[in-house]
Amino acid sequence: MRHSWPESKALVRLVRGSIGTKDFHAAKRVHDRVLASDLGTDRYLCNLVIEMYGKCGRVDESLRVFEGLEGKNHKSWNALLHGFTVNGYARRAWRIFVGMPEHDYFSWNVIITVLLQTGNLESGRDLFERMPEPNAVSYNLVIKAYAQVGCVDQAKGLFDRAPSLNDVSWTTLISANAESGRLTEAKFVFEQMPLHDKVSSSVMIQCCGLAGNLDESKMVFMSMEERDVVSWTCLLVAYAENRYLVGAAWSFEKMPMRGTVTWTAMMNAYAQAGNLRETWRMFSSLPELDTAAWNAVIAAYAHCGNKKEEAMRCLELAKTMKLEGFFPNHVTYAAILSACNHVGLVSDVWENFVSMIADHGIVPIKQHYSSIVDALGRSGRMEEAKELIRSMPFEADETAWTAMLNACRIQGDVSAGLDAASRVVNDKDGNPFVAVSTLYRSKVS
Repeated sequence: MRHSWPESKALVRLVRGSIGTKDFHAAKRVHDRVLASDLGTDRYLCNLVIEMYGKCGRVDESLRVFEGLEGKNHKSWNALLHGFTVNGYARRAWRIFVGMPEHDYFSWNVIITVLLQTGNLESGRDLFERMPEPNAVSYNLVIKAYAQVGCVDQAKGLFDRAPSLNDVSWTTLISANAESGRLTEAKFVFEQMPLHDKVSSSVMIQCCGLAGNLDESKMVFMSMEERDVVSWTCLLVAYAENRYLVGAAWSFEKMPMRGTVTWTAMMNAYAQAGNLRETWRMFSSLPELDTAAWNAVIAAYAHCGNKKEEAMRCLELAKTMKLEGFFPNHVTYAAILSACNHVGLVSDVWENFVSMIADHGIVPIKQHYSSIVDALGRSGRMEEAKELIRSMPFEADETAWTAMLNACRIQGDVSAGLDAASRVVNDKDGNPFVAVSTLYRSKVS
């Protein structure tokens, strides 16, 4: 049967439009319309429908369409594979990959992504090595995976092996070196790059900022042929993180266009300088609020204030944020827990911690656990604090051990305090030494 070309074109447009909305009910209506037409078994349309259901998170519907499709091709398999992948069904995605009659670049790269994103770095690398001819995307996936876990030498080894490199390859290696503190190497890679684009230059501005070299940050910025809001914001952040408020304000005033991210970055700059008045002024002047802006002002009052009223203001703002219809995230709760500790609302720390998990489905991070350790210590529940720091689902970091050290100082627990201090003390920060000294004085007295 010959199909009507205008009808086919209209249905394709409908399905593609529904893919963008990710609305299952709309997708179902579109699919019903496809089935009611003479094109219900058309392979091209069915492949789009499989993709559409995958984007809606309904892999069961994707699979049903796939199984009913005659004459499946590689695009049918890829659409199904991608749907299971993006919806987190790693094992089923692997079974689909194994069952595919043939693999192309897309399917190889999708399944490598699955393995890397689920923490199976070596399995992902092994599969990468089995690819007949990895392309630039394949190399970039594994380079980025190694970079994210700090294995910069392995990332560099793959970078050197790659038969073809693109801007993503270069920028990933620059970022990997910078995030690992290898700023000289990051600069060397940047200088070797054939052409500097806006992304690589923006990353390099950040790298120089991390090294405290603001002159170089501005030099890279000024050398850019074209600057966008991202590059301007990177320069602003470099100034802000180095407490150079004049430079941050200059960047903000000079940039030709500003987004919410830029406004939030400037708010953070004032907050880091302890200027709550300007932080609030910026927040009040924002043309449009989002969660990041709320988090910036809430965190400013949680961390910058030295008075109880400022910590209480943080908690009030957090309540207002929810009333205004914005959903708190892990950053919001890090500030809330800190503020509760600051004003001695120990029971509120635990209540907010439980609410964060039960009411908002937020998985606690190290910073949240550190606040709980701090709260338990302040309330004299030292054994519970010790048990928590031993049993938290990841290795306690310096923040958690500092909280424990402060708790030991408050409660006069010398033995546990010395253990905590041994994990915190470094040459750059004198505060742990002060805490240890206080512990010994309390022991003597």
